[in-house]
Amino acid sequence: MKRSILLLLVLTLLPVMAAAQVAIIANPSVQEYTIDRSLVVKFYTLAESKWSDGSMATVVDLKPDHPVRAKMLDLIGKEPIELRRIWLKAVASGAAKSPDVLATEEEIMERVASTPGAVGYVSANKVGKGVKVLMRFGR
Repeated sequence: MKRSILLLLVLTLLPVMAAAQVAIIANPSVQEYTIDRSLVVKFYTLAESKWSDGSMATVVDLKPDHPVRAKMLDLIGKEPIELRRIWLKAVASGAAKSPDVLATEEEIMERVASTPGAVGYVSANKVGKGVKVLMRFGR
């Protein structure tokens, strides 16, 4: 009986735990199998634009008011206005192109799956076919 209750509890909580996690995803063309926090930060602050093999990284972001974006900003360690300033400065100087900002996680999945070198993020439970997961974070 106790075992059944424990199993039921675990099965009930698994979707909740997965929903709380965020996955950094990439197009299958990307050679990396994992990514560390520092490279994620460099991509999203536009300090890095290439993967380790020299291919271009296309950064994809969620709209500012999306709840998953708040988790991503926590990982990056930047406030929304701070990140926006970094992007504007890089674009104005010609050093980088601002990331594509999409409205939904489904759009992120589609863009990353269809764009060689693309990197983005979605809730871990939204990961589907056509992308690979390089990192998971959150609880």
